Amino acid sequence: MIQIEQWCEQDAKVNKAFDDFHKACDQNGLWDIKTRKLLMNALACVFRCPHCTKAHIKKAFEVGATKQEVKEALLIASGDSRVRPPRSKLT
Repeated sequence: MIQIEQWCEQDAKVNKAFDDFHKACDQNGLWDIKTRKLLMNALACVFRCPHCTKAHIKKAFEVGATKQEVKEALLIASGDSRVRPPRSKLT
């Protein structure tokens, strides 16, 4: 299965779309930036992407999330992901 990094390197349109998506996630909305970063952290965990999880943990800390908040987001996500097979087994 191709990873998103490889896909973005191979196709400039995909890379731009992915960058635009991440920028949109950082825009002001109903949730504050810290909540959004914690949610993105949890989603990266559910999708079992270690690179993404690490990057989102770092960004969550940068916007003021505490270690306990990051741990709780990951625990909530892992509670859901334990009943699902890893992404690589879905294809």
